[in-house]
Amino acid sequence: MSLPSVPPSKKKGRFREWREKRAMGEAINQEDVMKIVALNRVLRKDGMNLGIPQVSIEIVPRKYKQLASATDQGYRIKGDGLITVPSSISFDYRLVDRLNEEELRSLAWHELGHYIFAYYFPDVDKKYYKDYESYLVVEMFADEFAYKRFGKLYIKASEKAAKFASKEGREQVETRLKDLEEMALYRKNKKQPYWLAYAKSLGVKVKYNPENSMVVGIRPSKRVLKGLY
Repeated sequence: MSLPSVPPSKKKGRFREWREKRAMGEAINQEDVMKIVALNRVLRKDGMNLGIPQVSIEIVPRKYKQLASATDQGYRIKGDGLITVPSSISFDYRLVDRLNEEELRSLAWHELGHYIFAYYFPDVDKKYYKDYESYLVVEMFADEFAYKRFGKLYIKASEKAAKFASKEGREQVETRLKDLEEMALYRKNKKQPYWLAYAKSLGVKVKYNPENSMVVGIRPSKRVLKGLY
């Protein structure tokens, strides 16, 4: 027995929907777009105060493996190696839908922390994709950078975001949340930066070396490291 064919109008509608989804991603709420517009205004001021003026915020309208990430543009310079320029912070559309503006802002500060770290500690940052211990140290600095500004709100936002992690990354996410709690307790009891002790425990040598940074377009003042170095 053959199934009845789909009327031509429905076929066209389904094809159009498939084509639009492939080109533009998932349909999102207009309220979420406006949330990002509002967040951009707030983070533009944050970026100016931190010395990172040109970073913008965008929604990724697909399931985004990183959930949130800081991106930059790399350039090969004639006769002078490589430089990178901060460009944008990207959020998985599900985070924008489920988290409020201040929670998203706290997650964005984690990403801004990546730019700060890359500027001041380039020797460790350049190993981010090559050495797992260095990767952990960079992430912990970014966590502590956001926590120093937002406190428990950042941990709450991280817990909400963790619910959207892939099955493959679930164990890593759970470990990171435990590290966040340990970091918060350490800062409360010892009044010292946790990430430096964390780096030492992993055998990662941290060198303050902004003179060797490949990041251009940002000029953070030393005050951004207050309480962190």
